Amino acid sequence: IIRPIESLEEATRRVTEGDYSVRILSRPGEDLGAMVTSFNRMVNELDRARRRISQAEKVQAWQEIAQRLAHEVKNPLTPIRLAAERLRRRYHAGAEDFPQVLERTTNTIVRETEALTALLNEFRSFSRLPGPSKEDVQLRRLCAEVAAVYGEDPDISIDMNGIDDSLVIHADRGQLRQVFVNLLTNAVEASGRKVHVSCAADIIEQGED
Repeated sequence: IIRPIESLEEATRRVTEGDYSVRILSRPGEDLGAMVTSFNRMVNELDRARRRISQAEKVQAWQEIAQRLAHEVKNPLTPIRLAAERLRRRYHAGAEDFPQVLERTTNTIVRETEALTALLNEFRSFSRLPGPSKEDVQLRRLCAEVAAVYGEDPDISIDMNGIDDSLVIHADRGQLRQVFVNLLTNAVEASGRKVHVSCAADIIEQGED
């Protein structure tokens, strides 16, 4: 009688520690044979449930990654499209400054495609963004660089007066730039025609430091 009880106690301890492979062997005619069989069946069902939950969590995680990737890919495409449309308009209009427009717009397209390529490489390698590589960033200059994508669209105006020229933050330039691209793109797409976007930044101190 005591031997199967001791086996059950040991098996229960191993299950609580996460070992779902444990099974108890019983001899024919043992009084607790039915209990041992029920225990083995219970552990088997627990293992199956754990596997189902694990698989469901993996599916959910990949769905979240796919949604995030779709969102992150969509935003750089808007500046690329706007740059190409602006270039085409100025070409058909026979603009005298077309060489300068060509230089600016192609620089924008190259910059956005490089950012998009880096983003896809990060997702492919890690399925997440890497840790930040921080440096001193002049906030207004970085915002102006992003806003320049919309600079020649007559229906879009972006005001940077709310960002002080002297404001410098220690952050990852590429990731911070992606934040501004997302914010501006979402603001433009949500506003329809004749868009006016005002950008402002404030320093918020936390604690005593």
